[in-house]
Amino acid sequence: MKEEKNRICERLMNLIVPKLQKYIEDNGNEWERELLAIQQRVKDEELRKDEERASRMLTGCRFQCLNCSTTICSAEDIRVIKNAQHVIINEDANTRLRRVRGPATYTEPEGAEYGGDIYCMTQSCQAKLGSLCNYAHTLFPLMTLKCFRVINAEGKGCTYKKWKQVPCEIGEFTFDDLKAVADRMRENEGDSRDDGI
Repeated sequence: MKEEKNRICERLMNLIVPKLQKYIEDNGNEWERELLAIQQRVKDEELRKDEERASRMLTGCRFQCLNCSTTICSAEDIRVIKNAQHVIINEDANTRLRRVRGPATYTEPEGAEYGGDIYCMTQSCQAKLGSLCNYAHTLFPLMTLKCFRVINAEGKGCTYKKWKQVPCEIGEFTFDDLKAVADRMRENEGDSRDDGI
């Protein structure tokens, strides 16, 4: 039974494959044109979505703890590392966050390590808001978007599941950002040493 089935399949393949090869050879350019047209449509759609998103960008957005509505940071305090990880670079936000260091649960080939947790500092809340990211030997709070409410300049809030949906511009992490954070950390270390004298 199985052998008969295999013979039938083989005969069908012998009939179909030569015709299919001839069709591909005769219409190869048509397939390439169709593929290029599909790629162009996808590119145009992505460009349209980017333009639409840019036109909806707001300024003055704040990020609040979803659990207790405490303002944690503003959109200007957030940077994107490698188009994926959203970290808070403003040291003042640390007064509203509790950091709990933990072992690295994931290390990227480029050297960024992820591990530990950040929590809302409000005594009655203590909600988990994300994790920690060690990037370029500096520890940053790594935000979990679904734990935050985004408040616009008019005071209206909304929650989002994807960063692409957030209606405010989030800057790319630059070398200048890293230098500014390192300088602030050095200043804070100097201040704490001065206080201890």
